[in-house]
Amino acid sequence: GQSLIFRTNLDDVVICDAEHPLHFCEEEGRDGLKPYVRVRGRLQALVGRSITYDLLELATDDGAGGAGIWSGGQFFSVGPSASD
Repeated sequence: GQSLIFRTNLDDVVICDAEHPLHFCEEEGRDGLKPYVRVRGRLQALVGRSITYDLLELATDDGAGGAGIWSGGQFFSVGPSASD
């Protein structure tokens, strides 16, 4: 089981899992996605560009024509979240 660990610029350490999900939002005015990870409560941390490329290298096929990333026993879809 793969676990992604993020450290914020405020030194919060977050293991990406069901409690701290990774999700992608459409970038306004552009044709791209930005990844965020929940730190605590409703606080979301934007993942930096260089780490985004590393994340995308870890993406695997979800079996339904999409892609996603495994962490903490959870599969996080690489695509805009339903709340966008």
